[in-house]
Amino acid sequence: MNLTRAARVRISVSDLDASVAFYEALTGREPVASGATHGVPFGGVQGLSTADLRCAAINLDNGLGIDLIGFRNPSGEPTGAPPTVRARCACACGWTTSTRCTGG
Repeated sequence: MNLTRAARVRISVSDLDASVAFYEALTGREPVASGATHGVPFGGVQGLSTADLRCAAINLDNGLGIDLIGFRNPSGEPTGAPPTVRARCACACGWTTSTRCTGG
């Protein structure tokens, strides 16, 4: 396989609200869509025709979309404590995961 491009990345998360907050802070973007669904069509595609889930989608300027999916049934379990992540803006304005870029 020679994967060189992607349009969407789907990430299964154990805490959708915390994950949305993290990706909002990391990307500076709010979800363009969010909601809840169960069963078909999404769950069926995953082989979980009775799945109950919440999801949120964040789109980036480069065309990449990040889909965050939190399964409520069947529920997942966290894989462990997430690492501490500190991100800084490329323009050196002092932006971190808890603030927004000021363009400085």
